[in-house]
Amino acid sequence: MNNTKICVLGGDQRQLYAAHEMLKNKYNAVVYGLKTDSSIQQAQSLPEAMEDAKLVILPLPFTTDNVRLFCPLCDKDILLTDIIENVQKDMIVAGGKMSDAFLLMLKQKGAFPFDYYKSERFAIHNAIPTAEGALAIAMNELKTTVNGAKCAILGYGRIGKILAKTLKKLDADVTVYARKDEVLAWAEAEGCKTYKFEDLCETVSKNSVIFNTVPALVLTREVLDNIDENAVIIDLASSPGGVDNEYAKLIGIKVIFALSLPGKVAPVTAGKIIADTVLSYYKGVAL
Repeated sequence: MNNTKICVLGGDQRQLYAAHEMLKNKYNAVVYGLKTDSSIQQAQSLPEAMEDAKLVILPLPFTTDNVRLFCPLCDKDILLTDIIENVQKDMIVAGGKMSDAFLLMLKQKGAFPFDYYKSERFAIHNAIPTAEGALAIAMNELKTTVNGAKCAILGYGRIGKILAKTLKKLDADVTVYARKDEVLAWAEAEGCKTYKFEDLCETVSKNSVIFNTVPALVLTREVLDNIDENAVIIDLASSPGGVDNEYAKLIGIKVIFALSLPGKVAPVTAGKIIADTVLSYYKGVAL
């Protein structure tokens, strides 16, 4: 066992499996604010958990109210101010979607903050369970097979690329919408039909499932008026998403906002991704 102490604070099942991953990598993992089994050491207090820790792993998101740590599996509050109070110089503090104010306080304490949510490594690996989760939702909603189904993907970034590839393997009829010609060319190289966003109104009506990955309003009233009433929209974009939801409700179009899918559909994989991303950063800084 590596004597390096790693503290895992709060969070959901992803944090639990991230802690297990630390143990597999022979680190001395300690948790607090997270219910776990006897295989992982449970600290009795926040100071005990953070004392002498080289690395502290906070959840994604690290907070939902900018006051308390995100701790849905714990019946006690962990205040962000208390975490800062127990931060030690040269400690690496990793978290997801950390605020600028919190990052500044960490730096003032002499710590090394790392927002793993902004890591390209994390984003790429996290796109896989996101795409699979979106596919699972589509399979549950469709009254037909995915094979042969007409599926539109709005945006061709990390998630869009993996989602398109996965759907193509199931022989779905995939159409990709994007703004840039070079992006559309890559989608065409993967065997997808393509259109620019300005063509949405004229071309979107034939699709049974529409996956949105764009964090901007692309499914406007005008576009929604052209969508088949039996189609389903699965919005994967960050809040507030890319759909005029009130209008969609008004005209009877079903919209499913599918945020944080990795933690919901594949918490073991999602926890491993967090651990892998954070350990990669930690090893780089420690060396």
